[in-house]
Amino acid sequence: MSSARPTRQGGAHVPERREQIRVPMDNVTVEVYTAQGAPASQEVCPVVNVSIGGMLFRAALRYEIDQFVRLTFAPPEGTVSIRTDARVAHWHVSAEGKFVGVQFGALGAPESASIAAYVERMQDN
Repeated sequence: MSSARPTRQGGAHVPERREQIRVPMDNVTVEVYTAQGAPASQEVCPVVNVSIGGMLFRAALRYEIDQFVRLTFAPPEGTVSIRTDARVAHWHVSAEGKFVGVQFGALGAPESASIAAYVERMQDN
């Protein structure tokens, strides 16, 4: 079920396009590597929010739309370290910094369960 809440874009309200609910993920960082075959850039970025389908993180490096990256992170209280490929879906720059939204590739069952449990816990709070 979609959580279609309106957002603001360029001063106008537009419908939310995400299929999964995103929840904040404070005090967690993600290690970001460019995908195989690209230069070996790496950075550790603070995570802003996460859903079962993707995440938003604050970045220092520049990423291109549709670029593939490799991510490593662990949800709070999770028992599984998550390593997955992801596709850069969007990015934007604001007064708070540069933000990158990624869509996860195929997650294994333990990784999906760990993220789903975290999202559920955050929704219950």
